[in-house]
Amino acid sequence: MSEDLEKMIIILLLFSFIVLFAMFATFVYGLFNTT
Repeated sequence: MSEDLEKMIIILLLFSFIVLFAMFATFVYGLFNTT
């Protein structure tokens, strides 16, 4: 039971990290695109 919970938490952390990285990448791309 606790093992499954650990896996879900790790997957959620990875997913949120990927989403944050994508948002940051698009933000930086937009900044460099306006020049």
